[in-house]
Amino acid sequence: MASGIPVVTVNSGGVSDYIVDRVNGYLVPPEDVEALTNMLETVLSTDNETLLDHALQDAKKLSIERACETLNDYYQHIPLIQMSEDN
Repeated sequence: MASGIPVVTVNSGGVSDYIVDRVNGYLVPPEDVEALTNMLETVLSTDNETLLDHALQDAKKLSIERACETLNDYYQHIPLIQMSEDN
């Protein structure tokens, strides 16, 4: 997604958490070679500019930098627990 190449993947596992069919990539049913072949032919013969724009925007949300920022923000909101001298 981040490299500007359309993603064509099998709709299995957690892939659909990140890829929305025909919005930021292409999903095909598992074990359907014909569907995969047809989708690859479609991708090669279609202008994917809008899809690639969406994919790039989504990839930025998934970057390691963004993940670190999110984790840092999370930790900033955790109250500090002070240990008493008795513990």
